Amino acid sequence: LVCLRLFDHAEALPNISEGAPWDERLTQYLPRTTETGRNVLRLWKSREDMWSISLGHEKQMNQKYAFAMWTRDDTHWMRPISTQWLDDMEKSAKRVWSKDCMSQMGINDKTVLFGRTAAAVMLTAYSSFFRPGSQYNSHNAEVYLKRLGHSAHLELGTLDFDSLPGVDGVRRGERGKEYICVVDSYWCGGEDVSAWGQTFC
Repeated sequence: LVCLRLFDHAEALPNISEGAPWDERLTQYLPRTTETGRNVLRLWKSREDMWSISLGHEKQMNQKYAFAMWTRDDTHWMRPISTQWLDDMEKSAKRVWSKDCMSQMGINDKTVLFGRTAAAVMLTAYSSFFRPGSQYNSHNAEVYLKRLGHSAHLELGTLDFDSLPGVDGVRRGERGKEYICVVDSYWCGGEDVSAWGQTFC
């Protein structure tokens, strides 16, 4: 475990200027005017803070991470991630892998894996938001992240459910009888849901 932080308050954000290019990014929920948009930036900021701490650990250990991953805290793993799709570390350095469903015209950002070079780009999405230019103009976070990857000439790929079997889960039930139900509106496991033996909600 590199870092664990628990806050009793939201991450602080700077004021965001009105007009281009800021009002042309995440236009579905502008961070300048909506709490949803600001929460996207808070999430990206927390990931970037953790990445900065990880860089410090790299220096201490005198070696670099080969791969990195982010995932949501409500991800329920049906089984371990398959690694058969991984290339050697040198080839994978600039690659980004995400789920092959519900991409919203961009990158499904619930669980994303990346090589070391790609990690330095994708995990600093927060800082990129404040850069000038039109390269990040986007409707939502998924498209923003796709444009971020393209602007850095990363290789964007997708993985099927068998390779990345994570779903949105909700804990239900009373103490001692808890169970995880899968949010059916975000299910990416195909039509044969009975094969997975899951409760949906």
